[in-house]
Amino acid sequence: MSRPDNGFLFSLLLMKKIEADKRRKKEQWRKNAVDGDYYDIDPQEYESEEEYLSALDYAKYGWRDYYRGDWRTVKLDPDEYETEDEYLEARYGWRKKYSEDREKLKLDPDDYETEEEYLEVRYKWRQKYEFDWKYYDIDPKDYETEKEYLKARYGWRDQYPENDYVAGVDPYDYETEDEYLEARDAWREKYSEDYNDLDLDPDDYETEDEYLEAREEALDE
Repeated sequence: MSRPDNGFLFSLLLMKKIEADKRRKKEQWRKNAVDGDYYDIDPQEYESEEEYLSALDYAKYGWRDYYRGDWRTVKLDPDEYETEDEYLEARYGWRKKYSEDREKLKLDPDDYETEEEYLEVRYKWRQKYEFDWKYYDIDPKDYETEKEYLKARYGWRDQYPENDYVAGVDPYDYETEDEYLEARDAWREKYSEDYNDLDLDPDDYETEDEYLEAREEALDE
């Protein structure tokens, strides 16, 4: 019986060792691979480190592709943010400032992509009164809501109840208190000479009827 060829055995063992080293080297990257458990990415499912890293990168940053074109609208680059949550906070965080508007104004900031779009709708009412400051010394830009603005502009009418207007002059027919008072007190001009002749002052009477009653008594004396 012939003895084994030592050279052949050596070559065979060497080849097996080389193959084992190749397999070990091929598998080594999996042991040293960045942990992908958070993204449910398992290195055992990939043939090469390149494939694994590519899959991991997409799992981490693939969300950016969805928002890639947003920079034209909101001037934000998704590549500057590590997570989608961080990006969305930067993009929509402004909505928190106006959360009370849902109840107060029946206006939902979540319906708008940018703060500029939202504010344009929120303050659109101001356009109706944009020239008021020239005539009434009041600027709608100083008020958050139309209701607040109108209260400031017409609040003076509350001093003169609609059902208690004087001499047929209704405060709701006038834009300013000065206009109203001028109309309400216009009757006094007709009797401006009575002060000298009858010692009566129209300014001492609230209505023309009250004054005429006093004037008639003065004339009878």
